[in-house]
Amino acid sequence: MPDPMMIRDLVERLVAHRDELAADIDGKAFEASVARFTERLAMIRDCPAADVPQATFDQVSGLADQVIEAIEQRLNDGNDGASLKRRLANTVYAIRGEIEELFRWRKHFGGM
Repeated sequence: MPDPMMIRDLVERLVAHRDELAADIDGKAFEASVARFTERLAMIRDCPAADVPQATFDQVSGLADQVIEAIEQRLNDGNDGASLKRRLANTVYAIRGEIEELFRWRKHFGGM
């Protein structure tokens, strides 16, 4: 049985990773923060759906939107190399895909 604190811990870490993106960090550090965010986002489905109330689900979805906005802003700034830009753009698709999976997961297991 998963730890009931798991979802709270995951959300706190998602917030921390989102906040890291606001700092003026180099491309590798930015990419690493995005990767950690994406990995944690995928871990939410390891929690029982009943442990993820609608408000938390909405918060997570909003955090994902904010991270996508930060990535898109960085891509628009144009200061990173083509390879990093491509990886970051792919991460946007990965985050959006994960949010879609979370919606399906919530609908299926949460009865929403």
